Amino acid sequence: MAAIRAVGGAIPRPTSDWMASYLLFSWKSPSSTQWAEIWQWSQQAGNERTFTGDFEHYGPHVDPKDGQVEIYIAIS
Repeated sequence: MAAIRAVGGAIPRPTSDWMASYLLFSWKSPSSTQWAEIWQWSQQAGNERTFTGDFEHYGPHVDPKDGQVEIYIAIS
């Protein structure tokens, strides 16, 4: 994910170096369980992680015990 900050003038166009594809995993459970499932998924044939910029998104319904969490995994 890239952020662009332009000070005066036009906003630059993103380059292909900034582009990424993500696979979204979404759960209502503790994140340790989520990451275990992601690692299992990544070991299956044909699932290609790029390890370039995974991130978690915590929305308005975050609760440490059972809140909704979205994990974005960079893929090729």
